[in-house]
Amino acid sequence: MKFMRWRMGDWKNLRHFIKSSCTPGRAVIKSFEMAAAYVGTCLMPPVFGPIANHISASLLPVYLLIILVLLMMMYEKLLRRVKHG
Repeated sequence: MKFMRWRMGDWKNLRHFIKSSCTPGRAVIKSFEMAAAYVGTCLMPPVFGPIANHISASLLPVYLLIILVLLMMMYEKLLRRVKHG
């Protein structure tokens, strides 16, 4: 239990830690990544809700697989852009 209290107290706000430990350019990138993750977390359930209501909730694995494939495609596109540009 002591370990958990130490960890929680040490990492209360990850955003401030990232901004203080990185160069300014990397801090902007990390902040953008965190914002994108937050938006994705907020939007995925409301998007899946109508799918589950109208078709079936058993499509959740398919929905998550589609999101994963989309994520991988966007990541590969980003790597190609960074490599060429």
